[in-house]
Amino acid sequence: MPSTANNCLCLHPQPRRKNAMTPAPFVALKNYPFVLVGLWFIGAVTLIFWSIYLADGHLLYTLDDPYIHLAVAESILHGEYGINSGEFSAPSSSIIYPFLLALTELLGLGSWGPLFINILAMGAAVYAVGLILQKYVLIEKYQDNRKFLSKGFQISIGLAVCLILNAWGLVMTGMEHSLHVLTVVLVLLGFLQISNSSFKVPIWLIVTIVAMPLIRFEGLAMALLSVVALYYLGHRRSAYLTLLLIYLPCLVGFNSCKHLDYQHCQALFFSNQVWHQI
Repeated sequence: MPSTANNCLCLHPQPRRKNAMTPAPFVALKNYPFVLVGLWFIGAVTLIFWSIYLADGHLLYTLDDPYIHLAVAESILHGEYGINSGEFSAPSSSIIYPFLLALTELLGLGSWGPLFINILAMGAAVYAVGLILQKYVLIEKYQDNRKFLSKGFQISIGLAVCLILNAWGLVMTGMEHSLHVLTVVLVLLGFLQISNSSFKVPIWLIVTIVAMPLIRFEGLAMALLSVVALYYLGHRRSAYLTLLLIYLPCLVGFNSCKHLDYQHCQALFFSNQVWHQI
């Protein structure tokens, strides 16, 4: 007959020791988005000062369009809309960008206004990219490849994404493209949140989708695609609300045209390129 000690061993087996070779759960670099923004900012400042040095101390953008936007911004401050005083025109490729530059004109930033807006917008976009990489790319399912996800590798991934987004070059264009990149990245982040959890559609996601066509006319395509995605994911009320808010400025604008002449309507609600294609 087996001993009592043996019975105890059979009924209560000792816990197995963990394999010393089992990799520990992978954790992304702490404060990863801030680290990525910091590295991007160092590169952006270096590029700005180097370009000023090459231009004999002058801030020059890589395109002439920012100076057109600045001229429109000044005309807005005088109650007009266009380049030449007393002549209404639509030289802008964005609806709200000249109004943002009008605010920087009020602050006395002058030609530095476009650069200021671009740095803020692209910095926020890089931070959002860092959040996406930290939460949805550099995650625990890659723990078996831990040796390939060192801190240097994580940073390299982030900088590679910044390079793909042209996060340094777009700043020097002085255009609204950095704002456009920001809205696109925020929309991606918002859909990742609502598709991977039971979160409701956040207000900021709806606001971002609505702002896309106001920042760039090309943003209307992704805005409408985002509405379809909201509907497909079961957020039908949010989809209807977003669609209404997207077309609300158009309805208000065309209704206002009844009280304005042809030139005012063309200047306020269309760009020259869009108008000539109609």
